[in-house]
Amino acid sequence: MGTQFKDETTIQVLDFRSLFPNLVSTTASKGLQGCTSLKKVTFPYKFETIAEQLFNTANLLVIVGDEVNGSSLSSIGWGSFVSSQNLVCYATTPPNGNAPNVKAFYVPDDSVQAYKTKFSNISGRIKPLSEWSGDR
Repeated sequence: MGTQFKDETTIQVLDFRSLFPNLVSTTASKGLQGCTSLKKVTFPYKFETIAEQLFNTANLLVIVGDEVNGSSLSSIGWGSFVSSQNLVCYATTPPNGNAPNVKAFYVPDDSVQAYKTKFSNISGRIKPLSEWSGDR
């Protein structure tokens, strides 16, 4: 994925699971910035890398992976989450990188402690997936 969606102000939902089911990374830094109406982005379970400064939309829900397949997310680029966004990640192993401004970070229940160790600066915002109530 490049910058084809950058500054697109009418899109509210981007479901990369159906648009690009084999997508493994976002190649463009700031690739989804300026998408002021965007509320939800979903990435397929094969997705591995969130590019630097990918999002700048407030109140955004980002979902990586799914309940059946888990997630292959291994890297979160610097500054990817710059305002109050919720991140739902099905990866059992915490990815590299950071997410200092994420509002809530939902992860597999059995992996909560590993995520809290890896992301100690936001440990209070890391929550088990069992507490996630769906699209919010």
